[in-house]
Amino acid sequence: MDPARRLLTLGLCIALRLCGIMDHSNSMLGASEVCPDLICPSNTTCVNSTHCACVEGFQSRGGRFFTDTLETCDDIDECLGPNPVNCGPDATCNNLPGSFYCTCADGYKSSSGKARFPNATENSCRDIDECLGPNPVNCGPDATCNNLPGSFNCTCADGYESSSGKARFPNASENSCRDIDECLGPNPVNCGPDATCNNLPGSFYCTCADGYKSSSGKARFPNASENSCRDIDECLGPNTVTCGPDAKCNNLPGSFYCTCADGYESSSGKATFPNASENSCRAPALNCTLLLEGLSPTDRLSLSPFCESALKKQDGATGTEMLQNVLVALEKQMNATGLQSENVEHGRHNFSTVLLTTVEKLLRMLGQTLADRSVNVTSARGTELMLRKAGNRSSEVVQLLQSKTQVNLEWNKAPGQQKEGDTLVGLLVHVGLGSMLEGATKMEAPEWDEIRLNGSRERERGQPSYRVLSPVVSVFVNDPGGQAHSLSININFSHPVPERKLFQRLLCAYWEPTKQHWSTKGCVLLESSGSRTHCQCNHLTSFAVLMAFYDLEDWRLDIITKVGLVISLLCLLLSILTFLFSRALQGPRTTIHLHLCLALFVAYAVFLTGMSRTDNEVACAVVAGLLHYFLLTAFCWMCLEGLELYLLVVRVFKPQGLKRRYMFLLGYGVPAVIVGISAASYSEGYGTMRYCWLSLKKEFIWSFLAPVCIIIAVNAVIFVVTVWKLAQKFTDISPDISKLKKFRVLTLTAIAQLCILGITWMVGMFQFSQHTLVFSYVFTILNSFQGLFIFLLHCLLKQQVRDEYRRWLCCGRLKERTKYSEFSSSMSTTRGPQQSLESGL
Repeated sequence: MDPARRLLTLGLCIALRLCGIMDHSNSMLGASEVCPDLICPSNTTCVNSTHCACVEGFQSRGGRFFTDTLETCDDIDECLGPNPVNCGPDATCNNLPGSFYCTCADGYKSSSGKARFPNATENSCRDIDECLGPNPVNCGPDATCNNLPGSFNCTCADGYESSSGKARFPNASENSCRDIDECLGPNPVNCGPDATCNNLPGSFYCTCADGYKSSSGKARFPNASENSCRDIDECLGPNTVTCGPDAKCNNLPGSFYCTCADGYESSSGKATFPNASENSCRAPALNCTLLLEGLSPTDRLSLSPFCESALKKQDGATGTEMLQNVLVALEKQMNATGLQSENVEHGRHNFSTVLLTTVEKLLRMLGQTLADRSVNVTSARGTELMLRKAGNRSSEVVQLLQSKTQVNLEWNKAPGQQKEGDTLVGLLVHVGLGSMLEGATKMEAPEWDEIRLNGSRERERGQPSYRVLSPVVSVFVNDPGGQAHSLSININFSHPVPERKLFQRLLCAYWEPTKQHWSTKGCVLLESSGSRTHCQCNHLTSFAVLMAFYDLEDWRLDIITKVGLVISLLCLLLSILTFLFSRALQGPRTTIHLHLCLALFVAYAVFLTGMSRTDNEVACAVVAGLLHYFLLTAFCWMCLEGLELYLLVVRVFKPQGLKRRYMFLLGYGVPAVIVGISAASYSEGYGTMRYCWLSLKKEFIWSFLAPVCIIIAVNAVIFVVTVWKLAQKFTDISPDISKLKKFRVLTLTAIAQLCILGITWMVGMFQFSQHTLVFSYVFTILNSFQGLFIFLLHCLLKQQVRDEYRRWLCCGRLKERTKYSEFSSSMSTTRGPQQSLESGL
């Protein structure tokens, strides 16, 4: 340092000391210290009076010691320097010229209470909870303060949303929270189809809608997955709706309504009402329009006479008198229906069903108006009616007793017990209804494979026939809607003792209105003895005891018939070919034989192929018509056989026979007329349920039996006369012949003519029951083998025919046999009784 400069520095130091500005031992920040040889700059201190050095917290750029008075000392940043101060994780380092200090970061406070501290070892910073502190943050009434390490935020509470759209905000002045309606959107709560969502400030809950109740028993629930709502049946309780004594409660999903019971009308004119306080039900004045409502125009027209007759005496009449009038009108209507010939079976069953339904409806309406709890009414012809009433939910067993029927049932199982008002049960015993409902098909026929009859086992074939044995009984209640299939009803019938001529079985049956036939489903026979039958059924309708008649068919008779007819068909075919092509058999009698064989051949073929084909009604009717025609044709040709035989034997000296045109007119024309008239008068008579033959209804079978009986009677007379005449003339012409030979010839002649004339059919008239099976066998054998007998007696037993067969078989000429045949043929016109015998044979 040059002397001048040193002098200047020294002078400055002296001046500073004199003024007390600078102390050598403890210099002030920014002041220079005066050394003997130099003056040190700011932030320095004099070392050994010869050098300057930076004070603590400062550093020189040139080195630790320096003598250059222009050298400067810069502040050391302890917060950034190579060894930064450790103030701790939640504190901040603050640098000062030549120094530093630590302070807690925002949101934290010192654990020692000092605002400043030198490092983390002397102090720690802990979080300040702004949500709880002495001055908690104001987030607003519907928001939540959320503390964070060194910070905080506000969020809307559950069920609320921010008005600004921000999920987080610092305080209530910057945002407000408003309620979210969870019931409206955008994703509404699913409470279920029968529940209601209820919104609350910041929340919601589900409740079952009116008329429904919670399956869990909780009144409120959060969503449909935790609960379901089910309908409350207001008509069943526990707080049952009061609809009134003559009304009924009708439950709906979530609701209900009251209506007047059948036979009553609303006093307010409203069809439905909520309870008895708003309406009352009263019995209307009965009229035919009300009674026949809902029926078809045809049924209304048919039932108008009954309705007018049943309701004509209402004014001033007591309930019992009105019921008596109903029974009289019912009997009158059933009698008129049964006498009308145009009421065919199906129409009669349909009308009877509609009549039963209408009568029950009328009795329900009248029964509800009766003051008495029990009423018995009997008509002059025997129709009986009993009505009983009891309060709902009655536990007693009701017994309805009439002269021929007794019914027991429990009130608490009867339909309508759950409704308001009285329960009505009625028992109606019909007279004459059984005959109107006979002939109806029974769906579930008993199936018996084998039965025992007279000590032997016989097989039942075909469907049984049914007859209504007991009176028809209708059991009904005041609730027309149900038949109470869980009900156990016991009925004791009194009926005539069944006949024992045919095999039979008693059945407990009921009338099925929708299908219009008798059925046994749901009914069982518990006991039957003599004239009493005990039945049990599980529903309400019209009941009766049916007797099922099974026509027993001996399988041996069936086999004999089929084998005989097959053999007869073959023999008839051979006979037809013989009569057509044999030159030895030419003449009026051969023509009659030929057409008789043709008629029998067609009749037997149709019988075998179509007699049992009842599955197709039209085809079955055609088969029955063909059988009717060709069997009558066969009998007509049998009659012509008898007439020709009479002319041949009795008028032996005038042997001219019938003319062909008359034969064909009688043989084919008369049957055609009879069948045509029969089909035109009653076409439904062709075909039955079991066989394709003539029906027994309306005596239609006599369209066949009457002509057959006449022909058999005529042929029987002719048979007796011809045999008697043959015996006389045979004795006169051949007095030397032995009695044995004469008896043999006459017997063979008689047997031949019996088969040809059809007199064997007389045996069929003796088949009355199963005790006459012998006649059945005789009848079956004689008539099923009729073709065989014709072939034997008119072909094989004739010598000239046998010669023809030999000639056909040997394909040669048998001269001797031919001469004999020609001689026999030429002599046939001059032999008198002998010719008649050959004709018979």
